[in-house]
Amino acid sequence: MGVHVRIIRNHYYLDIYQGGQRRCESLHMTRTGSQTMIKEKDRLAEICRAKREMQLLAGEYKVVDSTGAKAPLYQYMAGIASTKAAKNHYGKALKYLARFPGGMEIRLSQIDEAWLRAWQNFLKKEGLSSSTQRHYDDAVRMVLNQAVKERRIARNPGDAVPGVTVTTKLMDILTREDLEKLVATPVPGQLGEEARRAFLFACWTGLRISDIRTLKWKNIEAGKIRLVMHKTEHIVEIPLHPMAQAQLLANDDPDGLVFPRVGRTRTNCITYFDQWASYAGVQKKIGWHTARRTFATLAVEAGVDQYVISKLLGHTSIRHTATYSQVPITTKRAAVALLPDFK
Repeated sequence: MGVHVRIIRNHYYLDIYQGGQRRCESLHMTRTGSQTMIKEKDRLAEICRAKREMQLLAGEYKVVDSTGAKAPLYQYMAGIASTKAAKNHYGKALKYLARFPGGMEIRLSQIDEAWLRAWQNFLKKEGLSSSTQRHYDDAVRMVLNQAVKERRIARNPGDAVPGVTVTTKLMDILTREDLEKLVATPVPGQLGEEARRAFLFACWTGLRISDIRTLKWKNIEAGKIRLVMHKTEHIVEIPLHPMAQAQLLANDDPDGLVFPRVGRTRTNCITYFDQWASYAGVQKKIGWHTARRTFATLAVEAGVDQYVISKLLGHTSIRHTATYSQVPITTKRAAVALLPDFK
């Protein structure tokens, strides 16, 4: 194995030979400027070469890279966050890590079980919901897992610390009867009516409001929706239910928004939803996410497998799907009715 600095068209590269294969890695520096500057760049390139060689050797011989272990958790996590979708949990957790005493200075090698428990307690004291605490705690754990894979640390201390327990709470889910009332009830105003159609569309597709706002006609073809989800950047395909199809107006512009007023307005549509529910006689608080949870719960009631539901919702883990859906009382009654009866 060997690592050498190469200059190709005035750009610095690391020429790496390992396992019988050769590859180049750019150092993103150009060999230009004054002689003093070039000399300094040559010195930096040699430092990078030595560090990269040590990292490769550490991985090859399965030892910890002591240099990598000295990296601050905050800096290392920020690098990972920059490669993820916008508004990812890594980036959100960084805001709290910056406020956590010593959170910006602690190195990967210094993190232990006591630190992780203190981090969990800090998130709890910040008044975050249990699910948000879980997300931010998991973000740190996944960063530590990545550090283990890169041989920066020998083990993940999170393996010995239980994760944050999420408090289960009942959330408003629309029943078939609720939906029937809402479908039959109009909403005043052009924006209100489009918000109504968009909400019902979400009830039969499970789309998030971020995807509803950016959904274009070219994403709908051959009786299905195909798009890259805004939050996860995962591609999903959702067959169109006739009730979802009924919410669509005629259009001949493939690049046009399906729900243009909802997509462009800064008005909070919740006000319309409150009026709508009141007019329809539905005694529940309705929000955009209500539609997504309703979709998942109706699918459970219809007997759809949880794995299939997770794919329709675009979840990365079936664990997330379980928090979106509730088992309807009718399904519970049917399950209980199947139990043996001895007389």
